[in-house]
Amino acid sequence: MKSYNYEQAIVDLLGEPENKNGNEWNYFNPLGDDGENPDFWVNIKSGTYNCFSSEHQGHFTELYAEMNEVDTKEAFKELVSKFPTNGCSAYQLQSKSKKDYDFIYSKKLSVNANDKKMIIESLMKRSIQEDYIKSLIKAGQIKYNNDAKYTTGLVVPVYNSKNNKIVAIQKISPDFKEKKFNGSVKSEGAGYWITPGGRQKQKNHNTLYIVESFVNSVTLGMYGYNSMCVFSAKNTDFPPQFFKNYEKIIVCFDNDSEGGKGAEKIAKSIGTEKCLIFSWPEGTPDKFDINDILKKNASGFEVEFEKLLKNVKPVKKQADYWIENNSYFYLKTIQKVSFPIKVSNFIIDIEKDTELSDGYEQKRILIGKIKGSDKCCRFTLEASSFFSNNKLQEAIGSQAGTIAQFMPENVKHIRKASLQLSNPIHESVLMQFGWNDDETFLSPSTIINNDGINSNSEKTVDLSSAETARHLDLQIISDEKFNQISKHIIEDLLNLQSHKITYPLIGHIFISPLMRFLSDTTRYLLWLISVPFLDQGYIHDVRVIHDPLSEVLEK
Repeated sequence: MKSYNYEQAIVDLLGEPENKNGNEWNYFNPLGDDGENPDFWVNIKSGTYNCFSSEHQGHFTELYAEMNEVDTKEAFKELVSKFPTNGCSAYQLQSKSKKDYDFIYSKKLSVNANDKKMIIESLMKRSIQEDYIKSLIKAGQIKYNNDAKYTTGLVVPVYNSKNNKIVAIQKISPDFKEKKFNGSVKSEGAGYWITPGGRQKQKNHNTLYIVESFVNSVTLGMYGYNSMCVFSAKNTDFPPQFFKNYEKIIVCFDNDSEGGKGAEKIAKSIGTEKCLIFSWPEGTPDKFDINDILKKNASGFEVEFEKLLKNVKPVKKQADYWIENNSYFYLKTIQKVSFPIKVSNFIIDIEKDTELSDGYEQKRILIGKIKGSDKCCRFTLEASSFFSNNKLQEAIGSQAGTIAQFMPENVKHIRKASLQLSNPIHESVLMQFGWNDDETFLSPSTIINNDGINSNSEKTVDLSSAETARHLDLQIISDEKFNQISKHIIEDLLNLQSHKITYPLIGHIFISPLMRFLSDTTRYLLWLISVPFLDQGYIHDVRVIHDPLSEVLEK
């Protein structure tokens, strides 16, 4: 016969399971990190537990003892009292016997001079400023446990999102390598810690930054950002009304797959209309977090963080389509019964959405790949044709051939799925060398405007499709390079033909930037004349057919 009601005890300590398989209930490992998927199983009949991704295994009594920092004898006594097998009134009174962490943190834990010193030393190792640490201590938002019997280190209160009371505490070792919870972080509602207000340099009160760990939240709070930590990327089940007082919320989870999935999940529970997700730049180390930015460059943290905030992305809305084995599917509902429908045996991954302009005409080109189960080919199509069923069908057939198999009536689904599930880079490309409408002179390498002559990092100039002009460019060169090129022009280029030919050609190169200021905008023309048969194409004269430059020279 069971000594206590395992099922009730398990729910009280761990909350509702992620999955159930008969008597086996599935959770994320409460004793450690088990990656992206819940890998901790506990049997509600026998009380035994096992984690397949770690060496954690044993009996629920031992788990309860470890998480509440009592010995197994005391744990068994508490469990029998709180969760009797016969379901008598002792279970109804469990709330009275349950540990009150609000009372424990507020009344039983104090901060003496030595505790204060240890808190400051621990957090300063993570580049947190001493004055801010003292403000956290004064606000009662951080304490210290020096009992060697249990985890020695920082003690952080965990508040409940349903009633804002302290329902657990997190203990963090001085080196931040060991973190342990006492109490339930998720079973009574998602747990959190939030930076206290009152900072002189506090920024926008209407924006909240959500991070995973306490030290990340403290990092942002030190610079005046309202910040809340959720302790884990898996702790995301917050009620939407919890965030009603904020106009904008930015989720800044760690740079790993778990953080990415958790950010998407919590953002969708908050509401996509006011939530944004912090996007780490390509090349950022795995598991990099907000505090790592501070440790890397403490003096430049605020500038660097504000720069990164420019890359926040909106939350993706729930897609109507999904991908399995490089094939599109969607959910079709008939008479209230839904079932998946396969659209194609390939996907169209749009990588670039490019707007092209040559100064006279604009068009948009979609560039990407058609990916089958084991083959792949390039895909390029004008946007106007992409939105035509017939033209899109023809393009898929001509570019993918036998890779692509689909029913013609599904072309509209293929288009919608590719638009929803692709993440293209948007770029604007100018196929024109010279003056732009905003009074700038553009070349692939250089931009000339009122600010002077600078490297062109603003607009892409692509002349690759202009066969006779594809190598045109203006480059900023060093004095040494200028002397080399000048010598080459004088000694080599000018002597390729008669000087009456090469001098006018070199002399008129500067006409291009001056054309903008001419009232006569008709094209300038130099006519190179040769006598066939006699000179075999050797140029022997230059005639200026139309010379609007004289207007400028006269002025």
